[in-house]
Amino acid sequence: MLMGLSNDMRDIDGSRKTADINYELLRQSIDIAALQKTRLADSGTLKEKYYTFFWKGKHFDEPREHGVGFAVKNSLLSTVEPDGEGSERLLTLRLNTTTGPITLVSVYAITLTLPPETKDLFYEKLSSVIRNIPDKEQLILLGDFNARVGTDNDSWPSCLDATKNIPLFTETGHSLHQRQQPKLTQKFAETFEQELEFIQKETSTEERWGTLRDIIHSTALEAFGKRTTKTTDWFEAMSSVMIPAI
Repeated sequence: MLMGLSNDMRDIDGSRKTADINYELLRQSIDIAALQKTRLADSGTLKEKYYTFFWKGKHFDEPREHGVGFAVKNSLLSTVEPDGEGSERLLTLRLNTTTGPITLVSVYAITLTLPPETKDLFYEKLSSVIRNIPDKEQLILLGDFNARVGTDNDSWPSCLDATKNIPLFTETGHSLHQRQQPKLTQKFAETFEQELEFIQKETSTEERWGTLRDIIHSTALEAFGKRTTKTTDWFEAMSSVMIPAI
């Protein structure tokens, strides 16, 4: 960090933030960083001592909000191709490597507070960006997706990637990633339909609801299995140290 600058980025003058980020990225040994909430107008480029900043924001006449960008190490500038288009929420950067081109996308996703039309428009643009990238090229999505994430991929096979925990649904309910292995979900649906045939229609409503609850529970256990605790109990983990002391 630069001498004399506050550790709180909000206290630093706008013209000095890139200089501060420049040294912090160097300290963290980061080659390329995706930036969000830059709040810089229009599009531009700024070269600091070790990094060059690319950004895209709203027009000068519009409020200074949102904004996305990239910080690229100066030694890599000859390998990158910035996108001259983009928007205040989407910006791409093409990186030419020895193994082939890689497209990086800096994303600042829509939140729940905005109208449905605005949300749909954003995800249509994001989908368009992804579709325009050749299948043989690598794609890396970076940024703030305002998404729900987790590690319970066994119980939610269509929502979370089993290896990278990539979320399927964002806060606004839009799809970011669709897994192509719906085996557990299909098994659940088939078993559930079979069990439904045994519900006695002559019974009372309360009894039928109770039967339906039991069917959902038993079918889910059969299809997905019982969730096991993935976090080791503290005492169990420290038993080799605690037991001799006790």
